[in-house]
Order: sequence, then C-alpha cells, then structure tokens
Amino acid sequence: MNQIDFTSSGGKKVFAMLKASPVYNNIPELETEKERIVGEVWGGVMIKFIHEQYYPAGLEIIPAYRSLSNKQEIINGFGFFVEEFAERTYVISRNTEEARKIDWALRSTLHNADHSYAVFVPMPHPDIICIDLSPDMGRITAIVEVKSSASGFEYKPEQLERSEESVTFLVQRIEQMRMKNVLNDVFTHHKLEVAEDLQKILLLPKGERNKIASEWPEIQIREMEFTAEEIKFMARLIWPEFTG
Repeated sequence: MNQIDFTSSGGKKVFAMLKASPVYNNIPELETEKERIVGEVWGGVMIKFIHEQYYPAGLEIIPAYRSLSNKQEIINGFGFFVEEFAERTYVISRNTEEARKIDWALRSTLHNADHSYAVFVPMPHPDIICIDLSPDMGRITAIVEVKSSASGFEYKPEQLERSEESVTFLVQRIEQMRMKNVLNDVFTHHKLEVAEDLQKILLLPKGERNKIASEWPEIQIREMEFTAEEIKFMARLIWPEFTG
C-alpha cells in the first residue's frame, strides 16, 4: 500500500497538486477556504481509515457470508470521502468537537439498531446532524444529506423526511431515558431537542445544484466549495485504481 502523508502539511501538498491540475475550479475568493479544508481533511482521523478500508479502488467487497443479505455487497467509499469535505464546509453550521461526538452517536445508534434505545432495525439517518450546544442543552438545528452528484438525490428525495422522523424518534427516546435516569453515555451531558424550524439541507459539490430538475420547497440545496471533479482528483491520490 502506498505511503501517503496524512497530515495538514500533506494536505497543503495535495492542494498544490489540485491547483496545478486541469480540473481545478479557480474561484479566487474560495482559494484560502479550499486550502484550509483540504488541510483539515488530510490531517483528520477518518481519512486514514477511508484510505485503508477502500484501498486500492475506493471499493470494499463484502462476501456473502459476512453480508446481512447473504449476498456479495460492494460498498463505494467515495461517498464517505465526499462527506469528509462536507463536514468542514462553512455553508452549513459546523459542529464543535463535542457536538460531532453527539452527532456521530445519534447516527451510529440509528444505523446499528441499538436495542437499548428501542431502535430494533436500522433506521434512516442523515449524513450530518448539526447541533448547537450550550452548557447543558443540545439543539438540533439541521440535518444534512450529502451527495456526490445531483443524480444521487433524484432517486431518493424522501430521504431527508425519513431521517427527520428517525432523529426525532431517537431524541424523544433519549429524553424519556433521561427522565428515568438510565443514560450512561455521550448523551448524558446535554438535554437534546429538535428545533421546530429544523433545516433539511441537501449538500452537493459545486456546480451540481442546477442539475436538480425538481423543486422541494422544504429542502434547502447548498453547494460546498469543491466540484465533483476536484474531489475525484483527490480521491485518486489515495486510491490509485479509483475510476469514479
């Protein structure tokens, strides 16, 4: 497996390579922000896991004997790579480190069907849950669906509605357990609530918004700083056989 400098300084080198490439989308007012984001991604914890888990083509092949469906599954790691950039954009409310832990715990509970929270089957969940923390309160202000292209959302526009239902259910369950004093994990420190004006956000690479043919008044469509081609260029730096 090739050795990659997964540090913020390594990210600076990656950004320099991106900037010199023909796919670079030159928007001067975004240059500093894009360099910051690449540095944070390359210096983060998840990028190493994503690199190794989906090496060398950005795919993980799960054999039938390990699959819940008893069929061979192929998981594309590119979506997780895109989410690394999405989590660091300022076009959505960025979570603090503590809020990120709660975000991850909520999504993990829904994804893994944690029976202790009355989640008996995997439930739909967003890719990012934006949480505004005060000393003793966590207010969920937005749920975000991240897609690597506009076409990825066209087929599942109801995803965010289902995610809202799942998050609301879980928060209600957590608060019921809090009243019974039976919480003993990351949820103990902040009372959680879902904002009445909860934002449902679809986050896309730059240039993808105009490719959405339909209109959903209840969904805000926003674009991150990078185009899909820029993100694919960087993906090929960690997965030499990536063809997406």
